Amino acid sequence: MKSVSSDEAVDVPYSRKDRWIGDEPVATPFARRFRVVESLPFSERQLLQRLRNLDASRIEVMRRGSPVDTNALETRLGSQLHGARVFTVALTRVGGGSIAIICERERD
Repeated sequence: MKSVSSDEAVDVPYSRKDRWIGDEPVATPFARRFRVVESLPFSERQLLQRLRNLDASRIEVMRRGSPVDTNALETRLGSQLHGARVFTVALTRVGGGSIAIICERERD
């Protein structure tokens, strides 16, 4: 799986009925918007290291199809982060494996 750096354009060729996915931001009062910083195979240790490298101070964890207890993960990782940035981590399954997508919430 290819990691995405913050300066690369990401072309997502599909959308789902419950969310919009694409290159250009769409302002709407009905959804939150996130900028994808990076994705990586899910490993708590690797995720913690990457969040430290990104200068994270706090995270919010969302999940789709992952058995991870999001509150417990937020607590475990959050107690070890001392940076200045806030991230959202989306946990999901792709191709039979678990991935973590590190995002920053965009505000209008």
